[in-house]
Amino acid sequence: MAAVRASRQESGAADGRRELTVEANGEGPVRRRVALALSVAALAPLAVTLVLGILLLGGAAGASASFHAALDRWLLVSTLVGGVVAAALAGLAAREMLAPLRRLAAAASKSAAELEARVAERTGDLERAHAELEAKSRRGEEADHLKSAFIANMSHEIRTPLNSVLALSQLLRDGVAGPLAVEQRRYLEVIERNGQGLLHLINDILDLSRIEAGHMDIDTHSLDVEPQVEAVVDALAPLAAAKGLDLVAVLPPDLPPIRADADRFRQILTNLVNNAVKFTESGQVRVSAEARGDAVTLHVTDTGVGVPDAYRDKIFQEFFQVDQTLVRRQGGTGLGLAIARRLARLMGGEISVESVVGKGSRFSLRLPRAADDRRETVARSSAAPPAFDGPLPPSRVLVVEDNDDNLFTLRQVLARLPLDLTFASNGRQAIDACRREMPDLVIMDVQMPGMTGLQATGAIRGLPGGGDVPIVALTAQAMKGDRERILAAGCDDYVAKPFQPKELTDAVVRLLRRDAGDETIDGRAAPAAGQPSDSTTQHGAHNPRR
Repeated sequence: MAAVRASRQESGAADGRRELTVEANGEGPVRRRVALALSVAALAPLAVTLVLGILLLGGAAGASASFHAALDRWLLVSTLVGGVVAAALAGLAAREMLAPLRRLAAAASKSAAELEARVAERTGDLERAHAELEAKSRRGEEADHLKSAFIANMSHEIRTPLNSVLALSQLLRDGVAGPLAVEQRRYLEVIERNGQGLLHLINDILDLSRIEAGHMDIDTHSLDVEPQVEAVVDALAPLAAAKGLDLVAVLPPDLPPIRADADRFRQILTNLVNNAVKFTESGQVRVSAEARGDAVTLHVTDTGVGVPDAYRDKIFQEFFQVDQTLVRRQGGTGLGLAIARRLARLMGGEISVESVVGKGSRFSLRLPRAADDRRETVARSSAAPPAFDGPLPPSRVLVVEDNDDNLFTLRQVLARLPLDLTFASNGRQAIDACRREMPDLVIMDVQMPGMTGLQATGAIRGLPGGGDVPIVALTAQAMKGDRERILAAGCDDYVAKPFQPKELTDAVVRLLRRDAGDETIDGRAAPAAGQPSDSTTQHGAHNPRR
């Protein structure tokens, strides 16, 4: 801004200098007139005196005294007249010389005033422009905040009903409500498949929002590729088998580890393999890998429809779809590849594609090789849960949940455990129940009207014996920092909705056994908020009381 102001000031000064130059160009004729006047003023009395002197010298011998007196008087008069004339001409010359200077001074003053006015005007324009930019910036920040709040609220509102849909579907498939007929199982498969589709959709939207806001956390480790690939292939094998496709993984035995976030690596690979299966009607989907230099590249090759040359870069744009007919048949939002490429770049890698229409495509994921070749076992969400020996002792559990459908779901999920369940529909009821009799464990919904679950947790911690009761948080909040905020509020564990029944029961059993035996729980990291969990997902223990 200072540079712009200086540039405009220099421009105004240049205009003023041009005006002064034009004014100064009129000095030549004036100076010539002044010089002529001075010459006349100086020569006129000199000429008169010279003439009189010649006459005086020429006639000095025979001249009379009266002649000499008259000549002296003329000489005196001419000298006086010449002096007066010279003085008058000198004054006139001075006025003539000062006139252009006065005009120059007036022009300079006018130019300076105009320049000052222009500078003030430009400064005002810049200040107004700066104020407009600040206002736009504030509106942009407010819009980002509102968007984040909307996405968080939308995530909560979708996850809450999905929790009952998916959990009760799982219980039905497990035969909790009795044996099912083949047709009933097919109904449940459709319900679960569409419920998972909705969950994947909200996860994609959350991921894109986090990436755009710069809030996506990437935790890279030295990671073995083979077990991660096997896990993805095993998970998607039923989908490929249903279409009659061969889904195979062929990896070299000496493949070095990569530097990557395990959860995000599986997310990228799952997207690439799922897309390959989705858009391949017959043939094979193959996962292979190779190490070159300081990178490891995984290839997902299919025999599907292929991608036209004109669309190879566009398929990585948000919401872009090559063939709407295929999209309507196969489903999808057009976010998967866009998120996959952004995640790969956040880990220092890249995704590229080679394709021939009608013959297939090969998507290549290149990631940096780990700094060393140590095959680290990364204890993350894919780690096996710790084993617990012995029967679970009967325990009193307080369930705090304001949604009737979720309350029914929780009752059904926990029915298989030897638990004496009591229920509260809001935070104040939970505090009153704990004041009357402190339970062995509390399952606390986080988002409730009036008093939130975190506020109720803090109040329970202040009651006699409340500092030792394990509290499991249940929440559909899945934005950045939600998990950390919940654990910091005093909760011992965190289960994100929608959850698998085994996920919740494992957390309940683990905390009850720990409390009964005063065991030390490993500080394993909980899965990132908003990520779908399977039956082996473990949550981090948070014990602020000891």
